[in-house]
Amino acid sequence: MRYLVLGFAFFLSACVSQVVNVRPQIETVSAKIANIDFQGVDLLFDVGIRNPWAFSIKTPQFRYALDVAEGSFTSGDITSTVDLPARGLGIAKIPLRMKYIDLWNMHRNLSNANEVPYRLKGTFLIPALGTTFELPLEHSDTFPVLKMPNFSALKFHPAKITMGTATIGIDVEALNPNSFWLGIKDLGYVLRIGDMEIGGLHATANEILTAGGKGRITLEARVSAFDMALQFLTGARLGQAKLVPIGRIETPFNLVTVPE
Repeated sequence: MRYLVLGFAFFLSACVSQVVNVRPQIETVSAKIANIDFQGVDLLFDVGIRNPWAFSIKTPQFRYALDVAEGSFTSGDITSTVDLPARGLGIAKIPLRMKYIDLWNMHRNLSNANEVPYRLKGTFLIPALGTTFELPLEHSDTFPVLKMPNFSALKFHPAKITMGTATIGIDVEALNPNSFWLGIKDLGYVLRIGDMEIGGLHATANEILTAGGKGRITLEARVSAFDMALQFLTGARLGQAKLVPIGRIETPFNLVTVPE
């Protein structure tokens, strides 16, 4: 029994010595956009942590502070979603949601920004043998702000009327104010001219708008010639034409539904 106790004491001493002298290290940090919409952006940080110990580490807690544009933004605690394997590399996943409205309320000077710089500072709290070790992390990058494309300089084609149906064609200048490309093939449009509203307009070709780029697209819709003429005859007030996009736009990260 005495030898058993001594053996266990030696083993425990060796484990404690290993934990004290060799500690986990952060090897990699990468950030990606997990989702983006018109309310905010979801960031996902993959942190590669090398565990040198002969036992696994239960999901560590991450205590963080997030600064944007050199100013404080938010802080909190997150529990990682993965255990760190014994003598191996584990990837701790840290999700953060950035709401634009919170950002503008705290940093009004960023309301027109296309990209926002941030700095993530934090500490992983790693429990082992009755104590907690701290593993610091710092990472800087930028995240994008999603904005709607702008449609202007409408140029109307003469309506073609065939068998009671009017085909309306419009050339439109489209501007992408974002720092990334947009796909607009899934967009539909409603044309509003004063009291008159014409729906069902679609681009005649699939279009990709480059980051910060412009392009001209042609929209087309078929409507009842009778209904269109009736709106004019009943005194519908005509004003400046406005094009309202509906549907979804494509980003490098995901499809986004246009807000109503």
